[in-house]
Amino acid sequence: MPSPAQMAHASMASSSWPLFTATRLSYDVASGRWRETQNCKVQIATSAFARGGMRLAFRGLEHETTGALSPCVLKFFEEEQLKHPKYYFAEASTQMVAESIAQEFNKALKRNESAFRAARRGSSTLPTIGFVPVSVLRFNDKSVFGQRFCTIEPLLDGQYRKHTDNDGMSDNEPAAVAFEHFSHFHTAGSLVVCDLQGVSGTLFTDPQIHSLDGRGFGLGNLGNAGIQRWRAKHKCTSLCHVVCAARRTPSSSRGAASAPPRMQPPPPPPPPRRPAAGAHGLMRVAQPGESDAEVAARLQAEEYSVDDENGAMHFKEKRRRFDGFLDSAARWAA
Repeated sequence: MPSPAQMAHASMASSSWPLFTATRLSYDVASGRWRETQNCKVQIATSAFARGGMRLAFRGLEHETTGALSPCVLKFFEEEQLKHPKYYFAEASTQMVAESIAQEFNKALKRNESAFRAARRGSSTLPTIGFVPVSVLRFNDKSVFGQRFCTIEPLLDGQYRKHTDNDGMSDNEPAAVAFEHFSHFHTAGSLVVCDLQGVSGTLFTDPQIHSLDGRGFGLGNLGNAGIQRWRAKHKCTSLCHVVCAARRTPSSSRGAASAPPRMQPPPPPPPPRRPAAGAHGLMRVAQPGESDAEVAARLQAEEYSVDDENGAMHFKEKRRRFDGFLDSAARWAA
């Protein structure tokens, strides 16, 4: 429900902002597909209120079927070469993949609630991580600022803060730092979710994902180099050890818990080396003389899984689904 400040903002702006009709496209992480979820009407401010590294952010008002006006933020790429629809689909899917990992983070923290309370000296509140839901809008009748596509998300209400960047630096907000570590641990070292900003220290928007093979997740994906830079600067907190303690390595026997992972600075290149499985959670060892590209290709080819008490998660299948989203996006953009 909009806050009083948001409602006042909606009332003031509703008569002056132009109205557009659009089709909302949402990404389903489980199936790896984009779906038309609804047609919508949205008013968009005529000037941006914020500028990021690649996009301009505009305030907006979405007209709900009930007649209510919901404050939202619409983001448009600024550079001409980035206005292709695939870049909008990549940005939106990044945030939804981050949200799916956040749900697993919350489950892991709940499973280890007693360890959390011991580490935080009886703190009664378990942090719940979340990412603002993001969709892609395809404007139906005319372009907006010369573009047919943009991303849309709810307007965050509260004090906005940047907690981490895409290079491993942070303000030491415990939940944000631990979530980044968990994203790397949970995906067997194949990616890290970083560049966290938002409100309350637990509700985020605009993350970046670095993946081991450098594929997908927008132009900010720096691949293995980004992961290694993050690892070199990451400093574990007690919450890191709590939330990562319940997972088991693929090489361990079913039921044998691994020790809480501790991040260590990576060794200097060359040659590229990685710690053995178990030293930092679920990671694989580079073979002698193997390049980063060869490591990425081998990991992609391997059908390995991570066991926990909820079952097995097959990363080959997840990689296939992540790779499929651009193909799906291209069909929508045609």
